Amino acid sequence: MEEILIVEDDADIQKVISMNLSLEGFAYAIAGTGMEAIKKVRQNEPDLILLDIGLPDMNGIDLCQQLREMTAAPILYVTCSNEDREKILAFAMGGDDYVEKPFSSKVLIARIKAHLRRNSINHNQNAFQKRICFDDFVIDLSAREVTRKGKVIDLTAKEFELLAFLAQHPNQVFSSEQLLDQIWGCDSFIEKSTIIVHISNLRKKIEDFPINPSYIVTMRGVGYKFVQTSI
Repeated sequence: MEEILIVEDDADIQKVISMNLSLEGFAYAIAGTGMEAIKKVRQNEPDLILLDIGLPDMNGIDLCQQLREMTAAPILYVTCSNEDREKILAFAMGGDDYVEKPFSSKVLIARIKAHLRRNSINHNQNAFQKRICFDDFVIDLSAREVTRKGKVIDLTAKEFELLAFLAQHPNQVFSSEQLLDQIWGCDSFIEKSTIIVHISNLRKKIEDFPINPSYIVTMRGVGYKFVQTSI
C-alpha cells in the first residue's frame, strides 16, 4: 500500500486530507512540523509528500530542499500562497507540484494519483535500461544517478527524469507541452513555466556555461532538444 506523508500543522486540513486518502485506499502519516517531517522520512520513506509552506518551525520551501536530499518521492506543495515568485522558488527547491488552498479534494487526489502513476511508470521503464554516456557524463537509469568525472550531480527526481528523457532522444525537439505530458503526465495540472524552471536548474547543474548551453538547447518558438556531442 502506498503511503503519503502529510506535512501540515492545521488539524482541520489534516483531517480533510487524511480522510480522503483513506477513502482512496492510501496509507498516511502526519507531521505537524518540519522537524517531525524530517524524522518521519528518515524512519520510513513515503511514496509521496504533501507539504505546507507555512509551518510553525520552518519555511516549507527550505524543508523541501532538505527532504530532497533524503528522498526522490514526489513533493506536492499544498499552501495558501499563490505568488508566482514563490511558486518558482518552490519548484527550484525540488517540488513537483503546487496546489493552492482552498483546494478541491477530488483535484488533490487526482494529482496525487497522477504523480504516483508517473513515478511507477518511470521506475518500471528504467529497470530494463542501463546507462547513457556522453562526454564525461554517465546517466545511470536504474540507480537514477548522474555523474560527471565520477562525481555525483545532485538532481531532483523530476530534473533526473527530464534529463534522462531528453538524453534518450538526442537531437529530437520536444515542445513544453510534450515534456509536461511525458514527465508529469497528461492528466497532471502543471503550468508550462514549470518546464522553464526545471530546464534552467538542469543547465546550472550540468552545463559549463548555462547561459550558452551545449547540451540542453532551446529551439526558439518550438521547444528544447538534447545535443549529444559524443558517445
